[in-house]
Amino acid sequence: MRLTFMQISSKIAFFFALIATAAASDIQLAGDWHGTSLCQQENTACHDENVLLHFSAPDSSGTVTIVADKIINGKPENMGTIIVKYDKAHASLRSDESGRIWEFHQQGRAMHGTLTYQGKLFRKLEITKD
Repeated sequence: MRLTFMQISSKIAFFFALIATAAASDIQLAGDWHGTSLCQQENTACHDENVLLHFSAPDSSGTVTIVADKIINGKPENMGTIIVKYDKAHASLRSDESGRIWEFHQQGRAMHGTLTYQGKLFRKLEITKD
């Protein structure tokens, strides 16, 4: 079977489009995300916060490091680091550590997240990428 120049060109273009799409989703994930982290449980020490989350690019095993800051008086204050696993096929991230389950679902430049602690929804996050 002989392929025409146009058929070969379209297959090559399709191949490069797939590569570009895969790379773009990783690039979109890495970087700074701003938004809110809202408490879902009453009568706890939890406070609603404006947050800045710094996402690393996934490593070869799909591990992503998130450095979390809350914004106080316009300045970031570090709250800690979260290590999550990235599921590229579902554009989601998850961590289950000591009864704390972090889940994030990316939709382009928006991300929705939750923190479940001891089986209860503790926080909801709505963040967008700079």
